[in-house]
Amino acid sequence: NQIVSDYQATNAVSQEEQQLLDQILTATKEYRAAMATLADLRSKNPNIAIADLDKAVKGADKPIAAALGQLQDLTKQNALAQSTAVTHALKAAYREILVLGAVIVVISILLSLAITRAVTRPVQYVATMMEKMAEGDFSIAIDQNDGRDELASLQRSLGTMVGKLAPT
Repeated sequence: NQIVSDYQATNAVSQEEQQLLDQILTATKEYRAAMATLADLRSKNPNIAIADLDKAVKGADKPIAAALGQLQDLTKQNALAQSTAVTHALKAAYREILVLGAVIVVISILLSLAITRAVTRPVQYVATMMEKMAEGDFSIAIDQNDGRDELASLQRSLGTMVGKLAPT
């Protein structure tokens, strides 16, 4: 009885499991009655043959064993089904992680390209203007950059320098 109660307390019991548990309880009652009969026969006749005792209990333990075996098989099937469900969930989660990782990598690459371009464009512009100055062309007009970063400051300084070096 305690084992059946413990089994019912561990998880949600299906209808099929409940039927098997009921069979176990019924078979246990019958087994106890058979054991009482066996003890009574033994006390009345201590020399009774084992075969006669066996006939008296009529295999009372077999229904318990059969129901337990079926319950064990059902539990194995349920465990396998749950294991399969968990495996599928893990595979789906793994795929989602891979897709999310790929999206993050693509976004990171795009952001790094945008940041790199934002830095290299002004540097390339300043380098081109300085090459023209090195060739002696001071008539160039330097675009004024109103930004507050170092590259904007460099570009403004270059414009000031061209203005002062340009022939008047």
